[in-house]
Amino acid sequence: MAHPTDEPDLPLSYPFPPGELGTVPPVLDWARKERPVCPVALPSGDRIWMVTRKDDISSVLTDPRFSRNLTYPGAPRLVGEDFTSVRGGIFNLDAPDHTRVRSVRSSAPTTPAAPSRPTGR
Repeated sequence: MAHPTDEPDLPLSYPFPPGELGTVPPVLDWARKERPVCPVALPSGDRIWMVTRKDDISSVLTDPRFSRNLTYPGAPRLVGEDFTSVRGGIFNLDAPDHTRVRSVRSSAPTTPAAPSRPTGR
């Protein structure tokens, strides 16, 4: 429920309702302007910090002090046990392991295009 000032209650509750016609949720625009580092409650009840500005996001994604490994006890979960709880999964690997697995995957062949159908001429 929003305050009379249109400032949302904190922490924000994820998932965020989409904007008109499926556009970016309005709460993200608010957070980007008013609370670029903002607390968020996940459906699991876990609380996390959401970073909304490009430079801050880049900093988090490239700073080795932050980890993507979410297999430790008590790690935040979107809902219960999810794909982030798989040990050794690409979602839980930090560099250089993530880079190695990603490069192996990107060099794998992709699904070939379907053959074209005759035009019936």
